[in-house]
Amino acid sequence: MQDMKFSRFNAWTYTENHELILYNSMTGALATFEKPQSNEILIALKRNEVLSIPTELISIFLEDGYIVKDGMDELKKINDLVNKRQALTDEYFFSILMNLDCNFKCFYCFESLTGEYLDDIVSQKIISMIDKVSKSAKKISVDWYGGEPLLSFDK
Repeated sequence: MQDMKFSRFNAWTYTENHELILYNSMTGALATFEKPQSNEILIALKRNEVLSIPTELISIFLEDGYIVKDGMDELKKINDLVNKRQALTDEYFFSILMNLDCNFKCFYCFESLTGEYLDDIVSQKIISMIDKVSKSAKKISVDWYGGEPLLSFDK
C-alpha cells in the first residue's frame, strides 16, 4: 500500500444530500459515498494520504483508477494513448454541424438558434474530404448534429 498514490485526475464534489461524488477523468470512474465514509475519503484526498482510505475500498479505488502505483506516469500514459490514436489513419470520425435552426421549439431548449445553415462551399469541401479518405479508410463514422439536422436533409 505504501507504493500507491492518488491519481492526479481525481475530482470531487458533493450532492445536495452531502454525499461525496468522486470522479476520475482518466478512467471515467464515478462513485458516490455516504457519510461517514465520505468524510474519511475527503480527509484522505485532501491530505494526500492513501493509507487513510477505508481498507474495504482500497481494491475498488485501485481498480477504478482513483489510486495508482507510485511509479505510474499518468501523463505519459495519456500521451501514449494520444499517439496511438493519431497513428490510426484507417478510421475517421466526422461531426458535421448542419445548421443552427430548429422547428421543434422544445420548452427545455437553451440554445439560441441563429437560423444559419451549412453553405454549399463548405458542404463540397466536406464531401471532397470524405471522398479522399474513403479510398484508404476501413471505417468512416459521421455524426450529424445541429439545431435539427433533418432541416438540412437536402444537403
